Amino acid sequence: MTSVFIIAFCIASTDTIPFYEMDRVVVTATRIKTPLFWLPTNVELITENNIYECNVITVAEVIEKVLVDVSNRGTRGAERSARLREGGDASRHVLVMFDGQSLNDPFLGTADLDVIITDYIKSIEIVKGPISSLYGTNAFGGAINIITQKESTPKKTFLSISMGTFDTQKISLNSNFTIYNIDASLVINSEGSDGFRENSDYKGRDVFLSLLTSLKNLGSIRGKLLLHDSEFGVAGMNCTTIEEYNGESEKKAQFPDARQWRMKGFGEIEYTKGNFLNARISTTYSNIRYKCNSAYIDDNSIGKKYSGDLQINLLPGFIFGVDIQRNEFIKQSWEENTISKLTQNWAVFAQSILSKEPIRLISGIRYDHHLLFGGITNPRIVLIFRFSKNLKLSSTAGRAFRAPGIEDLYSPRSSWPASEWGPAGDTQGNPDLLPETGWGYDAGFEYESKKVIFGVSLFKNQIENLIKWADIDPNPNYEKWRPSNIGKSYNQGIEAKIKVKESFWGSHLLIYKFLESKGKKEDGSYKRLMYTSPYRLTYRISGKAFGVRFNGDISYTDEVKWEDDFDFPHRLPTYTVVNLSVGRKLKDIDFLLSVTNIFDNKYQTREYYPLPGREVYFKTVFPLFD
Repeated sequence: MTSVFIIAFCIASTDTIPFYEMDRVVVTATRIKTPLFWLPTNVELITENNIYECNVITVAEVIEKVLVDVSNRGTRGAERSARLREGGDASRHVLVMFDGQSLNDPFLGTADLDVIITDYIKSIEIVKGPISSLYGTNAFGGAINIITQKESTPKKTFLSISMGTFDTQKISLNSNFTIYNIDASLVINSEGSDGFRENSDYKGRDVFLSLLTSLKNLGSIRGKLLLHDSEFGVAGMNCTTIEEYNGESEKKAQFPDARQWRMKGFGEIEYTKGNFLNARISTTYSNIRYKCNSAYIDDNSIGKKYSGDLQINLLPGFIFGVDIQRNEFIKQSWEENTISKLTQNWAVFAQSILSKEPIRLISGIRYDHHLLFGGITNPRIVLIFRFSKNLKLSSTAGRAFRAPGIEDLYSPRSSWPASEWGPAGDTQGNPDLLPETGWGYDAGFEYESKKVIFGVSLFKNQIENLIKWADIDPNPNYEKWRPSNIGKSYNQGIEAKIKVKESFWGSHLLIYKFLESKGKKEDGSYKRLMYTSPYRLTYRISGKAFGVRFNGDISYTDEVKWEDDFDFPHRLPTYTVVNLSVGRKLKDIDFLLSVTNIFDNKYQTREYYPLPGREVYFKTVFPLFD
C-alpha cells in the first residue's frame, strides 16, 4: 500500500515550484537542479574552490574534510573507500558516482576513491541516508556524486607541478578550449612516489577528455572519457602497535614482492534537451592484476559495465526515468577456479516535488528488477518546512537495498597456507544470498544568515539480511570463510555544525559527529561494529591575510574499540591531526604549500595499516596560454 500511495502522490503533485536565486545548487539529492536551502539537512556541497585550496591529489582526501569516514590503508595506490553514517564494513553501502553514473565495483561492491584525482573535478555532492529511490543499489549510507567541469569557461591552459614527501612528483596539464562549436576540457596527469612503507611505491597516469557541443534548439551533446593506469606495490598489513613505532618496524611490508597493476576506463555520451530530457549511455572497464609470488597468488580480474538511462521532466516538479545496467566479470587465478559471471538490472523511477510555501514535499519511488533475485521497491519521502528565509526544518524517510556482489555470490574457492600471519584457510561465495534491505530516517534544522550557519541532524537506519563473511570452521587451526544473510545492524547518531562566515581572520567551521553502530550477535544481543568511533570533531579555518590564502583544520577522532566474532578485543587509540594549506598568487603564477599531520602524530584508521606521519607538498600552477 505504501508503494501505491507514493506513486499516486507522485502523479498528483504537480504544483508550480517557486524558484529561488541562490549560488549553491545541488543535483544529486533530487536529480534536478535545486537550491541547497530547499533541500534537507543531510546534503553537503564541496565546491571547486574548496577542492583547489585543499591542495591534495585524490577525492578521498577532500571528502575527509567534511568528516566522511575514509578507510586509509597507506599512501598513494592503497585502496580508499568511504562510509556514511555507518560503522563496520559498510563502504559497500555508499554509492559513489561520476557525473551521476555508478563507480561501484560489481565484484566487491565498493568504489576505490584513490583512482579519482581532483584535477578535473568541479564539485562533490554528498547525500547522507538511503537514496535507493533515485539510484538503486548500494545507496544505504548515502551517495557521493563527483561532478566534472561541463563547460570550458574561461578558456585557458595551465600546467601544475607538485613535489613532496616520499619523493612524490606530479605534473598535470589542464586545458579548456573551443574548436568550432565544441567546448573541450582536457587533463593529462602523471605522478610517482616512493611511498611511506617498504613496497609501497606508485606510478600512475590519467587522461580526462570532455567534449560539449550545442545543437541550438535541438539540445546539446556531451562526450566524456576517463582513463587511469597505475602500477604500485601492495605492502599489506603490519602488526606493529602504535606504541612500538620506531621509524622502521612499522614500515615493513607483509609481502615485499606483492604488486598490483590497475587499468580503469570510463566513457559516456549524454544528450540533454533543456530541462525536459536527459539521456545517456556509458561504459566502465576495469582490469586489475595482483601478483605475489611468496603467497602463490597471480589474479587477474576484468570487469565491464554497460548502462543507459533516460530521465524526463514531464511536469513542473515531476520526473520519470528508466535505468538499465549490465555487469560482466571475469577472474583468472593460479591453481584456482576461473569464474565468468554477469548480472543485469533494469529499473523505473519517479519523483515529485510539491511546494506551497513554507512547505516542500519530495516523494519518490523506484522499482529495480535484478536478474538473480527479482524485483525490489524502494520509496522515499522528504518534508522541508521553512519558518523563515533563514530557518528550515527537514525530515527524511527512505528504504534502500544492496544487491549481493559477484564476490559474495560466486567467489571461487581460494585457499592459502598457514604462515606467521595466521592459520591456513579458504574462502568461497554463496549463490543463495538475498539482497540487504533496510530503512533510514533523519530529522534536522538549519539556520543561515549572512554571517552564521548553524545546523543539527539526527539519524537512524536499520539493516536486515546483512551479508556477513564468517569463519564457519570450528577447527582453530583452519579458517573457512563463507558469506550468509545472518547479519542485522542499526546505526544512529547526531551531526552538528556551526559556521561563522567572513569574520575575524576569515571563516570558521566546527563540525561534530556522534555515531552508535551495532550489529546483532547470535545470542540476540548487540555489539559495537568495527571501526566505529563514537565521537569525531573538526575545526576548520579559511581566509586570506596579507595576500596569502590559508586553510587549516584540526580533527579529533575518539578511541575505537570492538570485539570480533571470537570475542577478541580490538582497539585503535584516540588521535588528533592538524593540517594546513597556504597559497599565494604572484602575477599569473599560483603557489600552494600544504602540510598534513603537522605534529607528526602516529595513528591508524584501519587496524594493521600504519599511516605516514607528517607530509609536505608544494604545488605551482603556471598559465601557458588563454
